[in-house]
Amino acid sequence: MKAILYTLIVSFVFFACTEEKERVLVEVPALKASDMYRSSEVREYIVKYADQHHEIASSYKEKATAIKDKDLKKAIYFLKRSITLEPTQESYKELIQLLSQDKNYSEALDAYSVFVEEAYYDNANKEWTHEYIFSKPDEVTVTDYIIMSILANNSIDYYTLSLAGEGVDKQKIRERLLADERFKYDTSTIDYKNIMVQFWTEEEIDAYKKSLVNLNALLNSVSDTLSVFEIDQKNVSKFNYDDFNGMNYSEDDDGSIVLTDMVVYYLKEKQDNPNEWIQYNINHSFHPHDSLKALVYAVDTSATACPMEMREIYHRLIVYDAKGKIVSDKIIACQSGENLQTVSYNKDHFEITEYKRNWKKPYKKHDFDNEIIKTDLLAKKSYMITASGEIVEDVPVPLN
Repeated sequence: MKAILYTLIVSFVFFACTEEKERVLVEVPALKASDMYRSSEVREYIVKYADQHHEIASSYKEKATAIKDKDLKKAIYFLKRSITLEPTQESYKELIQLLSQDKNYSEALDAYSVFVEEAYYDNANKEWTHEYIFSKPDEVTVTDYIIMSILANNSIDYYTLSLAGEGVDKQKIRERLLADERFKYDTSTIDYKNIMVQFWTEEEIDAYKKSLVNLNALLNSVSDTLSVFEIDQKNVSKFNYDDFNGMNYSEDDDGSIVLTDMVVYYLKEKQDNPNEWIQYNINHSFHPHDSLKALVYAVDTSATACPMEMREIYHRLIVYDAKGKIVSDKIIACQSGENLQTVSYNKDHFEITEYKRNWKKPYKKHDFDNEIIKTDLLAKKSYMITASGEIVEDVPVPLN
């Protein structure tokens, strides 16, 4: 009985001495998690709320700091909560660092967008304008962003690189990239090479274009290495438009330099006119003699969406010496207007057959309302490739 009474008295005293606390729930408007990396939305939130939620935002940052060495993902969660209540430059930098430690380079790259992308908004005068949320990114910030882009995508696009500006020292970026412990690549892979070429100087690019490494890359990219083949009337006009090559400056669709596309500079058209844009298919690669390398490729100059019989395509044979110099070249097959030319190739000899195509009305490249009436055989000519690489006409072939 005494024990029970003691308990009741203690309980009474405890409750009597304890002030009753009132819990009040306050709804705090927060930036949507999906808008954390959208510059315009972040700026709008900052303008509207500034540091009104600083106290609660700071409490989440403290939680993130306290737990980051034990639970990195939870620290990231707390820091994100802090940013949704008070987006500051310092908090974003801390988040990028934590995401990078977690090897979540893709989201770290998204977080960088608030530093390098301008926010577009309707100002007080009801006019659309734009500005950086915090400040214009400096060279260090842009370089960090570029490196993070590479880590996230295993590549670098022209837009990302262009953020550095025209006066950027790409050599400095390359040095920092190679010194970054997170950048771990097999240097023999094409992914690594296509990343590094973006930071080459003009002199390095020009040297590579002319190198045997580039020529060998071209020749090794050809799957058909047979030295016996035929381009006849059925396939002289064939062209793979889904996978045609040829860019004005060996650039990809996004403007970045693609190392494998630099092979175009070993084609005659590009050597004769470096600024010429060509559509080409590489078709054959072989050795007419031990010291020589030969290539056959097609170039399309057709009018857009023309019928197959009106395609204008020629097939060129190029012979390179051991140093990669063009020794000789010749168009060995073609289809263009009235001209038709086919070839039968065998090792170091080939025979060209010439025809004339007769059209229903005078041929015009962009007039598709036309048709071939007949095809006349004109001549047959035989050629050979000498040991020195010269293409010479052989004994004339009589017409049957």
